[in-house]
Amino acid sequence: MKIPIAFMFLTIAASRSSVLASTLNLSVNPLVTEMHVAAGQTTRTSVTIANNGDRDETITIRPVDWTTQLNGAISLLAPGAQGNHSLTKWLEPAAYRFTLHARARRQLDVALAVPASATQSRSYWGGLLIRATPVDEALAIGPAATLFIYDDIGTPKRHLSIKALHAVADADGSAAITMRLKNDADAYTRVGGTLTISRHGAVLQKHDVPIGAIFPGHTRIVEQSVTGLSAGIYNADITVDYGGDVILAGETRILVP
Repeated sequence: MKIPIAFMFLTIAASRSSVLASTLNLSVNPLVTEMHVAAGQTTRTSVTIANNGDRDETITIRPVDWTTQLNGAISLLAPGAQGNHSLTKWLEPAAYRFTLHARARRQLDVALAVPASATQSRSYWGGLLIRATPVDEALAIGPAATLFIYDDIGTPKRHLSIKALHAVADADGSAAITMRLKNDADAYTRVGGTLTISRHGAVLQKHDVPIGAIFPGHTRIVEQSVTGLSAGIYNADITVDYGGDVILAGETRILVP
C-alpha cells in the first residue's frame, strides 16, 4: 500500500483586494511523481496546470528543494539545500513562465536528466514551485502549488522501525496515540498506517493514519486521536506499510478512567 504524500498548497490573498483571491484559481495534477531514472539517462513526465479562475494568469515556475519536519510538515528550501539527495538541479521544465487564460489548461513537460556521474545507490528528491499571478499585476501575490519529484538510483535499502508507541486517555472518552518512527536506511519511504482499537477481542474502531514521506536518517512523530471510548482498557494496534520487506506492527494499551 502506498499513500500519496501530503503536499503543500499555498493560497495567499492580496491584502488590498478581496476580489483577487476569489478570481484566481490554480490547480496542478499530479502533485507527486516517482521516477526511475538510472545514471546517464533522461526521462520525461508531464503535469497539467489549470487556471480555474476568471482572470488570465501569469504562471511562473522555479526549482525548489524541500524536506519534512518532525511532525510531517513540509518546508521549501533553496535549490541544492538537500545536498547529495537533491535532484532539483537535474529538472528542466519545458517553460519557466507563460500566460494561461481564464478557464484554460496546459500540459507542461518536465525532463529529469541524471548525469552519468551519479552512480551511488541513493534516493533523490526535489521539486518545482508553480505560482499564478494576474497578468496585469506584476507584484501581486497569487496561489501556488509544489510539484514533488522522487527518484531512486540503484536499489537503495529501505528500512523503517517503530521506536515508541504509547497512548494517553481522558475521562471524556478521548485518547491520543503517539508513535515515533525512524528511517534508518538509505532510501526515502512513503508511509501509510492503520490504527485498530479493540476490546475483549472485538474491533471497535479503525482509522487510516496519514504519515507521508520519511527521508533517510529522519524521525517522524505521528499522533492519532480517537474518541467515543467508555471507561475501561482497550488495545491499540497499529500497522505501518513503508514499501519494505515487512509490514511493521505495534501495540499499546489505552486506559480510559
